[in-house]
Parts: sequence; C-alpha cells; structure tokens
Amino acid sequence: MNLSSLFGGATEFALQLPTGDRVRVSAHGGQVLHWSVDDGDELLYLSPDASIDEGQAIRGGIPVCWPQFSMHGPLPKHGFARNAVWRLHGQDDTSLLLELTPDDLSDEMRAAWPHQFQLRQKIDLAPGQLTVTLDVSNQGQTPFDFTTALHTYLRVADLTQVQLAGLERTTVWDTQPQTSTAFQPPHFGAAIDRIHHVPPPTDDDTFNELQMTLTAPGRTLTLRQSDTLPDVVVWNPGPDAGVADLPGDEWRQFVCVEAAAVKLPVTLAPGAEWIGWQAITLQR
Repeated sequence: MNLSSLFGGATEFALQLPTGDRVRVSAHGGQVLHWSVDDGDELLYLSPDASIDEGQAIRGGIPVCWPQFSMHGPLPKHGFARNAVWRLHGQDDTSLLLELTPDDLSDEMRAAWPHQFQLRQKIDLAPGQLTVTLDVSNQGQTPFDFTTALHTYLRVADLTQVQLAGLERTTVWDTQPQTSTAFQPPHFGAAIDRIHHVPPPTDDDTFNELQMTLTAPGRTLTLRQSDTLPDVVVWNPGPDAGVADLPGDEWRQFVCVEAAAVKLPVTLAPGAEWIGWQAITLQR
C-alpha cells in the first residue's frame, strides 16, 4: 500500500500482517522507519527531531549506507543511497521491493560515482521478524568497489542496561582511539563507535552467518547477517556528542547494530551480483 506520509511529506510504503505486525518504509533513502510487532511494540528507533530534507538522511530506522560507508571514499558521508529517492519495484502480502539506479541520482552525483548499477532492497515481514536484503548488480563494462552497511537503530528502554553477545570471534577496530584490538565486549553508557570484523573462515570452519543476541529490559532480539556482510558496526554517540537531531537524553533510547562490509571493500565485476542481508527476530 502506498501512503502519503505525514512525516516529511515523502511517499511511504507499508505492510501489515494479519497478526498485527507492521512495517513502514520511506521512499526517501529507501529507509525502513517503523517496525512493530503484534502487540504494537516499536522495535526500531526514530528520533523525535528526525526530519526529511533534500540531501539529508533521516535519524533512525534503517538507513542504507551505499556505495560508501562513513568517509572511506570520495563521496559524502555514508554515500548517496540514504539520501536518494527510491522507487517501489514490487510488493506482495509480506514483502516490499525497492530499487535505485543511476537514473534516480542527480547529475552531480552521477559524475562523482559514474558507474552503471542496480541497487535493490527487499524488506520481508514475518511474525516477530524483519529481514532486509540488499542486492547490487554491476550493469556497466568496468568493475567497481563499494562498502556498505544497514545502519540499524534498535530501540531500547535504557542503553546502560543493554548487553550484546555473539561477537566473541571478532577483531575490533575502535574509531574513538583509532586502535585495533582483540575482542572486548561492548559496554554502553558512553560514546561507542566500533567495527567488529569476522575473520575469513578457515578450511575447518563452517561459519556462514553471524548471530548475535541483544538483551535489554523486557526484550531480547536475535540478529543474524549473511557472510557477505562480515562486519558489525556498533554505534551510539553518547551523552556529550551534541547531535542536532538527537535531543536531550534520546541517546539512551537506542543502539545501532549495523550489518556491514566495511573493512574489505566489495569488488563487483561487470555483470556480477552481490547480495547481503540482516534478519532481526524478537524472541518470544
């Protein structure tokens, strides 16, 4: 169902299951804004000061960082996908399929990243579960590289009481002191900005996806992601960041656990396709 949104005036797309589970997605950024389960409990965080402005990302939900994560490249921070207007390519009772191509970009952005691509995002809704899948195709004559992340904002009652488990096998790049270390469990309450990297599997390793558990008062989530997204970015700005669209103590209300390919860029040959996904399940 297409909706005229009261949030920023951008077109929205929505799904609702017979169980009452719902998801809402903005055409601006192709961004999942809301996901609630059968009891109406909201599982994603959206800042009360979030807004839609041309060329700006929405604070919350699941922004799509592509074809560049952060400032690791020549493009504006986190690339152009989270600021572009996506098109609805298809839908059924349980899924939405959105698409972005060079035709959807400004002349300036096409000049800055002159590659022929097709980026699709599939949003699948099941009782107590949300899965977001990115599908990238190189439709040009030359290879291109990209980094990417599903910048997922998970709503919590109090960040200082949250625990995140399942990252024990990772190495850690901490962007605050700019250091790489062996695994240390994340502690929440101050600013945190970490990239957890899963080493490539060995011959005796059967790893094909990463699974984590986020435990918060009154809620436990299981997070899984494909092996094509070998990094997990854990982020919260903390109380002293002064983020303009994040007022007061709102930093306590979320943690970002991002399925990403950051440390090693993906190289996509002409005609090749890459697929990566993140699945979030509410434990009953």
